[in-house]
Amino acid sequence: MADGLPGVPPPDFYLASSEDLERAPNACHVTRRLASEHRDDLLLVWLETPILARDAGQLGETEVWQVILATRFQGETLFPIVRWPTFVNVFRSRIRIGDADRVRTADLALWDLGALYQTLEAATANTW
Repeated sequence: MADGLPGVPPPDFYLASSEDLERAPNACHVTRRLASEHRDDLLLVWLETPILARDAGQLGETEVWQVILATRFQGETLFPIVRWPTFVNVFRSRIRIGDADRVRTADLALWDLGALYQTLEAATANTW
């Protein structure tokens, strides 16, 4: 991870998978808020370390540098995050997002369940 490297801002938070416990927590940088036809509280984040993903019917793996987060529980928010950890659904976009501020739900694929932590130490402990 790029923590402490010149020119790289500190992460906004860390994402730990609740599905793949062997995957190290990933430092996340907020890109922007997104909306879909069903919710207006999606968060596009850039990952400091890409996650390798294999798509059905595709040979090889793809590096995923951006994911879209949505809170898992009613009453939780990402704007701002007020409770740690915050539990999220992690989505991949099936299309290039570019500068758009809206996405179609049909273009999102649920990829993982995770939790957001303020520190790497808390994310590494991965305790709820």
